[in-house]
Amino acid sequence: MTTPVDTRVSPALDPETARGLIQGYNDETGPYLTDLISAFTDAYDVLGRLHTAREYAEANPAWTPEQRVLMVQKESEKHRDRVTRRFDRAHDDIKKRIAFVEGELGKPLAQQAALGPMNAEIRNHVKGLQRPAREKLLREALANNDEPTLTAVLGGAPYLSGMEREDHSWWVRQYHEKKNPQLVERLTALKSGLELIYRTGPILFKEFAKAVGAAPSVAKALDALNE
Repeated sequence: MTTPVDTRVSPALDPETARGLIQGYNDETGPYLTDLISAFTDAYDVLGRLHTAREYAEANPAWTPEQRVLMVQKESEKHRDRVTRRFDRAHDDIKKRIAFVEGELGKPLAQQAALGPMNAEIRNHVKGLQRPAREKLLREALANNDEPTLTAVLGGAPYLSGMEREDHSWWVRQYHEKKNPQLVERLTALKSGLELIYRTGPILFKEFAKAVGAAPSVAKALDALNE
């Protein structure tokens, strides 16, 4: 469902804009970012209603400018904390999803490496190679879907193939990424969504102040004077 455009609110908070800014967002990855898009929708709708409330307040000749700010500020406070909490929950959910996908893409292949003389021979051969030759062999194995070679080397302990742990982990990651392109696509969208939250935070607070017609510090000062 498309959200109507409200020119009074920054397009950076438009959920349609958010979808377009998230790299890799599509029908497959979208469900993993539902909470984030819902937070954008809520913020966009609330800010539009605050602008409308301010317009009504400004049209009331019985109120002073200070009273108008206070009336809209009180309405703003009802929603601002709720909206920011929604973004916080979306942030926490996305981080958990990223951690899960990262775990899947780095999962050891130990259980996939069958025992037997063939695996030992493959690992011994790889162990005897210099690093450039070893990397060339693994690149070709990935390109050709050579499962016996890949599982023998990547499914065993790194030292069995003469590899450093960091190199071994990197090749395991390459293996999983090739086998699970949908996970890579999901991870791309999740990380992009997380970056969007970080960029949106400052804009969100500025938009609430703009809708009220005064900075939060000014509104609080007026409220204190009113008390």
